[in-house]
Amino acid sequence: MTYWNIYNLCYLHSLLVLLLLAPRLWGQELNAQVKVVAAPQAGALIDQGLVQEMSERFTEFLNQSTWTQEQVKPEEKILCNFLITIQENPNPGVYRGTAQIISARPVYQSDYESILLSYIDEEWNFQYSSGQPLQYGENFFESNLVSMLSFYVHLIIGMDLDSFGLKGGTDSFQTMQNISLIAQQSQESSWSKFGENMQNRYRLMENINSSRMEEFREAFYAYHRKGLDVFYQDPLQARKEILSQLSVIEGVVKRGRGNFPMIGIFLGAKHRELIDIFSSGSMEIRKHAFQILTSIDPSRSEDYRKIIQN
Repeated sequence: MTYWNIYNLCYLHSLLVLLLLAPRLWGQELNAQVKVVAAPQAGALIDQGLVQEMSERFTEFLNQSTWTQEQVKPEEKILCNFLITIQENPNPGVYRGTAQIISARPVYQSDYESILLSYIDEEWNFQYSSGQPLQYGENFFESNLVSMLSFYVHLIIGMDLDSFGLKGGTDSFQTMQNISLIAQQSQESSWSKFGENMQNRYRLMENINSSRMEEFREAFYAYHRKGLDVFYQDPLQARKEILSQLSVIEGVVKRGRGNFPMIGIFLGAKHRELIDIFSSGSMEIRKHAFQILTSIDPSRSEDYRKIIQN
């Protein structure tokens, strides 16, 4: 299995082992790796040296920029991974493709890394030329590339902070909003509330900053701090807590109207973890978990059936 096939891993702690190979940098918030590849149909048209330069420069940009006012120790850096696949090179310096973004956080008293974000942006369109400077500024538009990278950095940081402190990521999510609004001048549809993609960046930003998501964010915090972080100490209590938070999320889905892209992101990141959590323990709890999960995530119903089969 290749390094960049993380998305298909069943045991998510492998991500930690691989990402620990990345160089650690002092003073910034991320321990990130970016890999840029060209899809077969585009590979012959793109200078592979430039592709390698993109990987290195984008990684450097993420790791060496200061994104918040937090003082971060080396061991507290957030593990994250960007896989950018170039599908088209329609004009010199113009690239269209996808980006898969993954981030993880450690679980207390274990060597397990829990995936927080596993998301594919299908509208990763940017311009880049060799040696192009990358400079982040929250209040000005540098380029679509910088805006996209910065947007997901603040999503990664916000979700990480939300998992450790109640609504701890609010500032980062508000920064996402600012980046999104300023980036609309690029005329890219993924920054627009009128874009056809119901999971675009505008809608991610709008959803996570919505008052309708407050209960979800509270449940997200409790899932990690009162559930996962006590699992190795008290598995029974941890399962009960996680089940309780799934019930809260189910309530948000049932009461809400419209699209909930952040809940989709949560389930995309957590579905394998949830199967592992509830594949043992009380059958009563397992059946209840199965009922909730198939209700809020019906497309994975057959996967969740593993919970009640053992």
